[in-house]
Amino acid sequence: GLRGRLDQDRQPEAAQRILEARHVLAERLSTNDLAHLVERFDPDGYNANSPISVNLLFGTPIGPAFEGDGIARNAYVQRVLDEIGLTGDLLEVGAGVARMMIELFTGLHPEHVLFDEFSFISADDLPVFEGILKRMEIAGVENLLQPPRERLLSLAFKLVAARDPLELIDEKMQQRILEARRAFAAGLPEELRGSVEFFDPERYNAAASVQENVLFGTIVRGESGGRERVHAFITEVLDELGLRRILIEVGLDYPVGTGGSRLSEVQRQKLAIAAAVLKRPDLMALNDATAVLDGTTETALLDRLKAEFAERSLVWSLHRPRLASAFDRVLVMEHGRLVDQGSPAELEKPGSPLAPLMAAE
Repeated sequence: GLRGRLDQDRQPEAAQRILEARHVLAERLSTNDLAHLVERFDPDGYNANSPISVNLLFGTPIGPAFEGDGIARNAYVQRVLDEIGLTGDLLEVGAGVARMMIELFTGLHPEHVLFDEFSFISADDLPVFEGILKRMEIAGVENLLQPPRERLLSLAFKLVAARDPLELIDEKMQQRILEARRAFAAGLPEELRGSVEFFDPERYNAAASVQENVLFGTIVRGESGGRERVHAFITEVLDELGLRRILIEVGLDYPVGTGGSRLSEVQRQKLAIAAAVLKRPDLMALNDATAVLDGTTETALLDRLKAEFAERSLVWSLHRPRLASAFDRVLVMEHGRLVDQGSPAELEKPGSPLAPLMAAE
């Protein structure tokens, strides 16, 4: 529900309570000396934990005009950058990012996990940017054709100052981006006004998610356990304001894509288990259903399912033998054959087929 969007027209009171949660969260973090965990959006300040695109728009894009790579292709944005004199500098920033990405990721397998986690450029696009940089060195940035210029601008727009190892976004650059922000908002054409919902500390942002509305800022990276603590406070505040049921409704409306393609593997697995539980079967059988979960989450889920099925039957094929101790009866299989069964206490004794499995974990 936190990642979903609330329809403000259908639920104006809920939107107002979420706006209230924004102010309560800020006070709660400040009271607990944790305000530094969230960098809030400031109409007059640069947000070092948000990308250049967010700092320029100072709002949530609606539709293709400013969303994703669209912002780099947008004629109005390009005009604003030209007027402020930022275009050349941002092209240089984009070129700097491209050089860094090429240096770090050239030679890695295209499906390497680092591409998903850290790269602004796909493996297929690395040679494309190598070509752009070569043309830039020969002809100069001012002589690049429009398509490569837009590619470099798009890279620059994704850069976050707090995670900028090359220090391309210095204080001077930040102030010029703020100048561009003001020019962007002041001259926004009528036909583009519906393409962005500007940030306002006192207004609900219908284009943003519930969590984005409550945070009204960006969680600061690099703080150990910071994200978890902020999420815990968000949940606490929303519960206090009686918003949990509304969040569940928002979550059920969240578009997950075909076959859950927009969800992570962990989220898809949790959803599949929840769907099975909702059918309220007399007996539920799970086969390695929690293998993708971390140990802590798996144990918590096991405890909840045991409570849910206290008066019914739960059969679970485990991939972590230590969890066998949570069940009333354990069956040990080997090469498709039943080799032992009994209570956990009986089967954990030295010499039993289960004992070496427990010891090896």
